[in-house]
Amino acid sequence: MKSSTEKKLREAFNEGFEATRRTGLLQGAVAISKVVLDKANDTSKTPEERLADIIQFCEVSLGNKK
Repeated sequence: MKSSTEKKLREAFNEGFEATRRTGLLQGAVAISKVVLDKANDTSKTPEERLADIIQFCEVSLGNKK
C-alpha cells in the first residue's frame, strides 16, 4: 500500500507533467499556425504557389509522401 505522502508526490508529479505537456502542445500549435500564416501571406508568391506551399508543409508534417 502506498503511503499518503507518496500518493501526494505522484499526484503533484502527474499534474506538473500534464501542465508541461499542455504547454508543449500549445506552443506547437502556435508555431504551426505561424508557419501557415507566414506562407499564406508570402507576397513573393502567387496565391496558387502559396496554397501549394501550405499543402506541401501539411503533407510533410502529417508524414504523407507523394
